[in-house]
Amino acid sequence: MSTLPQSLLKLLKEPPACEGMSERLAPLEARLGYAFDRPELLRVALTHRTYTHERRDGWGSYGVLEFVGDAVLDLLIAQRLWLDFPDADEGVLTRLRTAVVSEAPLARCAAEIDLGDFLYLGRGAELQGMRAHPSVLSDALEAVIAAVFLDAQHAGRDGYKTAWEVVARVMGAQIDAVGIDDGVDAKSQLQWRVQEAHKCSPRYEVTPVAPGSGAPAAAPRFEAVAWVEIDGARAELGRGDGDSRQKAETAAAADALRELRG
Repeated sequence: MSTLPQSLLKLLKEPPACEGMSERLAPLEARLGYAFDRPELLRVALTHRTYTHERRDGWGSYGVLEFVGDAVLDLLIAQRLWLDFPDADEGVLTRLRTAVVSEAPLARCAAEIDLGDFLYLGRGAELQGMRAHPSVLSDALEAVIAAVFLDAQHAGRDGYKTAWEVVARVMGAQIDAVGIDDGVDAKSQLQWRVQEAHKCSPRYEVTPVAPGSGAPAAAPRFEAVAWVEIDGARAELGRGDGDSRQKAETAAAADALRELRG
């Protein structure tokens, strides 16, 4: 019995003609560290729906593979984080997993292997610069991970083990760099640090900034200073600005954290 669903087998049974596909995708296989038994799976994983709509000949897009890849990646990262942080509860582990597999970090990992260069895009999507769009890159990377998982299973190998080898190769540095505070907003991190060091909470002073000459009147700006009182004296921790009070405070907290980390 095949490990591939019939809908996917239909796409792979009689793949549309694609001259030079193997040569085009070989560099990506080298970067992934995986050679496909069914390279058509990789081709589907790299195909954006705009390309499918333009061809109209049965060339499938990566939608379903993205769904599978998201689940496989969640499981692999969850297991790794549980091993790395055995005392963390499920809330912390969920936050850390999100810090690894959300759109921005996935897009960065995809960009590091130039995944965008290998995508099949429609003409309109190409003109819009979607090869470098974070949502496209993150979705495509999830689809590629699914393609590796399914290809390995279809060939009789351990799909999870094989997928993890690729994930470790592509995302290893980012996974290794995860810290227990990752995914926590800057104000919360600063709160914890100040509480631990001084047994008090940081405070914020926010000041509206008058628009400069020629600036639109409806574009508010705020500056914030994060500070703490130590032995009766005010000690400034960081400064920041933003188009709302909350964003200005967050920027000030982030600046304070950079100072504290040296």
